[in-house]
Amino acid sequence: MRIRRLLATAGLSTALALGATAFPAVASTATAAPTADCTSDSIFLDGAKAYYQECFDGARTRVKGWVEDTDADGACAYLTVNMDNGYFGSWKACPKGTRTPVDTGYQGAFYAEVRLGMW
Repeated sequence: MRIRRLLATAGLSTALALGATAFPAVASTATAAPTADCTSDSIFLDGAKAYYQECFDGARTRVKGWVEDTDADGACAYLTVNMDNGYFGSWKACPKGTRTPVDTGYQGAFYAEVRLGMW
């Protein structure tokens, strides 16, 4: 019984040693994911305001922020995002004091046009 254990242990040690030399590790350390470059901007109109970040990660673009209605005039604040890949998004905030989150998620686009309006 003891001989079998020794042989099994010796065989396992040999297999591990051969495996380590014959099959090197694929990756020994974790690589950090690339970080996106972001720019931020604020837009103001009478009755509306918006803040957003436009982030670029390779060939992908994301717009994230908020739009807020700041006037009790019966109109709503709208933020629209158009991207060069055809993506279009629109977010509405009303009545006064309402802040709506905006997030396009990453889209396969190189740039975005962000506009604030009142309707």
